[in-house]
Amino acid sequence: MFSETDLRPQSTLRDMGRTLFSSIDKAIYGLLGISYQLFFSVASADIFSTGVIVNFFQRIQVIIGIFVLFQLAMTVLKGIVDPDSFTDSKNGAANLFKRIATALVMLAMVVPINIPSASNEYEKQINNNGLLFGTLYSLQYRILNNNTIGKVVMGVKDNSESSNELVGMNDDNFKHSSDIFVSTVLKGFYRINLIPAEDRKEKNTNGKEDDQIRAYRVCKDIDQKIIDEYKKVDSDPGKIIDVVNVTCSADPALTGKSLISSIGEKLYAFTYMPVVSLIMGGIFVVILLGFCVEVAIRAIKLAILRLLAPIPIISYMDPKGSKDSSFDAWVKAVTSTYLDLFIRIASVYFVIYMIQQMLANGISTNSTGVLKTFTVLFIWIGLFYFAKEAPKFIKQVLGMKEDTGGLFSGVGKLLGIGAAGAGVVSGAISSGVAYGGKGVGGVAKGIGAGALGAIGGGFNAGKTLWKQDKPNAGAVMAANRARATKTYANAADESTPWGRFVAGAQNNLGLKNKYDKMEEQIKYYGASKDALSRITNAFDSNGDYKVQANDDFFAKLLETGSKKGHDYKITAKGLEDRDGQLVLARGQSYSLKDLNDRNNMFSSSTDGVMKDALDEAKKQAQSMRFEDLKEFADTPKGREQLVQKIQESALNGTNEWTQNDLIAYDAATTIYHVGTKYSDEPFFADFKGKSFDDRSEHGIKFGHYKKGASNAGRSAEQIKNSPGYFEAKANAARAEESNKSK
Repeated sequence: MFSETDLRPQSTLRDMGRTLFSSIDKAIYGLLGISYQLFFSVASADIFSTGVIVNFFQRIQVIIGIFVLFQLAMTVLKGIVDPDSFTDSKNGAANLFKRIATALVMLAMVVPINIPSASNEYEKQINNNGLLFGTLYSLQYRILNNNTIGKVVMGVKDNSESSNELVGMNDDNFKHSSDIFVSTVLKGFYRINLIPAEDRKEKNTNGKEDDQIRAYRVCKDIDQKIIDEYKKVDSDPGKIIDVVNVTCSADPALTGKSLISSIGEKLYAFTYMPVVSLIMGGIFVVILLGFCVEVAIRAIKLAILRLLAPIPIISYMDPKGSKDSSFDAWVKAVTSTYLDLFIRIASVYFVIYMIQQMLANGISTNSTGVLKTFTVLFIWIGLFYFAKEAPKFIKQVLGMKEDTGGLFSGVGKLLGIGAAGAGVVSGAISSGVAYGGKGVGGVAKGIGAGALGAIGGGFNAGKTLWKQDKPNAGAVMAANRARATKTYANAADESTPWGRFVAGAQNNLGLKNKYDKMEEQIKYYGASKDALSRITNAFDSNGDYKVQANDDFFAKLLETGSKKGHDYKITAKGLEDRDGQLVLARGQSYSLKDLNDRNNMFSSSTDGVMKDALDEAKKQAQSMRFEDLKEFADTPKGREQLVQKIQESALNGTNEWTQNDLIAYDAATTIYHVGTKYSDEPFFADFKGKSFDDRSEHGIKFGHYKKGASNAGRSAEQIKNSPGYFEAKANAARAEESNKSK
């Protein structure tokens, strides 16, 4: 059987591998438990209510009456025409009356009976289903509820100490029973770590299994609660998986028999077979889900047979009915369908029993090592394959007819199941490798992508199987390869599984995906940056709008310079440089273009103070003009008023308003709308809740426009060069491709 001794030391890398695959195991075996519960839940389902049956039988009574009268009339006519036929033993009146009486009794047995105050389960079943089907359903209920088949196959007696190990299949015990089933399978891959077989020389006089003897365990001092939970027949599968990385200090006696290099190193308390456990769990899930479908079909068949019972019973009235009449066919169908469930349940318990015996006593083969392991694996697969084929096989032996075909057929069944299991593994590996190691947290990404990939690979393989009348393993493997290729392509262009799913869902709902939002953000941020350039260019080239270098102008200049630690030389003549040359004369008017030209004159000058002074003078003049533009509210009507002012200024030759002002105004409104749209951004915070035409000290100043637009431009470049942008772009492109291919 599988290795029960693992003397390799604990390491971080082994811990990570065990954690990854055991996490996938937890999902797969959790699904296996649900599939098992679903199997028994479907088996006990009652499709048609009493009302449906009663109403149908009431409608069919007219047909029954007509048929009976017709048969009697034909018998009388035959007696008149041919008196000898009236006394014929096979087709005469006596046989007819006997068949009619028998048919009426059988009809009475399939009609629901109203027993007042039904006191037990059997009476309730008769009330709902009639005497015949009520008895059958009551027997089925008792067999399932008392787990009779499980006790017979597994050898559990009612008065034994383990009588509660396999409980009844009622609603309250489905979970308990599934834990028994799943933990039994799981313990084939999660086993208590034992010392080598040659060292287990202690004679076992009590007939205990080796893993029950403390001296045989690698970890002798492991918490007994862990051992007790593991040894329970109904162990919680999740708790078994959770102890996969439990360790203990290496026993000095094991030195030299393992890779332990020092006594302080750790050994694992449990051996674990990753990948194999995953494949087998996936195979069992597929098989059990197939069982669920077949049992559901059985429940529907039985309900239809019960509903249509009057029709074959009526046909029984015909004395000329042969052995192949509809009544005989109906009886065979009822018998075959009814026994199908019990044969299937017995097959499942037979598989569990065989697995338990293999775990306890091993299996004799002519191979060792890895070859022996895979030999056992194929025997297990064969057992479950037999469990699926058992009803048909047994019915054929007993001479009962059985439908051919189905979800799996021939060798394709085994290969199809194996290919589906391979889909789970290939999905996990391809996604984990493709997305692992990419940037910060690559390992975590790989683990998460691997888990999602396993689920996706399984569904992909299952979908391929479902579409095939006769499953072809080659087709399933081709689908697995195609999915893996697509996974690598998706990872190469930075897209992610979750990102593609979200982008596709948003596209289908008509919503903007992340890439659309980022593109919109880049567009608006870029527009505000370009608008700022238009404003400054319009101001810098405006030679018509002038400001006077008066006392207020110089006072503001001094105030600004003082805040920045600059000592500007301002005299009675005006602003002077270090050599005493007049730069801005007091009382003279300067256009925005004049100030810009003077500023540029000092761009290469060593007089940095004068450069700063002219820069501040230029900003002061720009702010003044910007405040003037606020006179025209940010509305189409306001723009019309500005255009009208420009036209009037051109006509009267004052040039108070020019085309440069219109350019600056349009650019300012662009920045204003971007700023209010993205006012939650720090660089546009000054725009939040502010109006365009607020000229008070609390309004939005030109400096706020410059700060917001310039920072927005830098932010647009950062977004375009960010990993998140490329990922969102790839996700959107893949989602669009997927929608087009549908």
